[in-house]
Amino acid sequence: MSCSKKDDSNNPKSYYFKFKANGILKQYFITGSFFYNETDCLLGGTADSITYNSIAIDLITDSKIKADTTYTETQKTPAPIPYYPKCYIRLADNFPYYNYSSWISTPAGPDIYDCTVTILELDTKHVKGRFSGKVSTETGSAFIIITDGEFNVKR
Repeated sequence: MSCSKKDDSNNPKSYYFKFKANGILKQYFITGSFFYNETDCLLGGTADSITYNSIAIDLITDSKIKADTTYTETQKTPAPIPYYPKCYIRLADNFPYYNYSSWISTPAGPDIYDCTVTILELDTKHVKGRFSGKVSTETGSAFIIITDGEFNVKR
């Protein structure tokens, strides 16, 4: 009798986005990523095709996106003009499009809220990491604090 390492790559639950939104656990098992090039990517997850609940992380960097790297934005309200964040989170909470974001355009300049994304693993099959941040409605009238975020997204 012998043991072998099980390959979970075909198990849909092996890819996920898990996080707490204002302390409430959210788990999304439909995931994907799009790498525009070596420095810009989109990582996303959704709960299903009915509720519109989904999350997206955008990374826009000056150097190649790689494992063992943390990307951070701190709150700037308003941020200097022009300003484009290295990372930001978008969240759709029971709405047909992303109704919360850590990057909001205002007439005075963009409002940037805290966002941290750590890439732990990155290869041709997946991107794994952690994230946290603060997202706001377009008007800045409501906020969601995202904690304990982790993802394993199919490439």
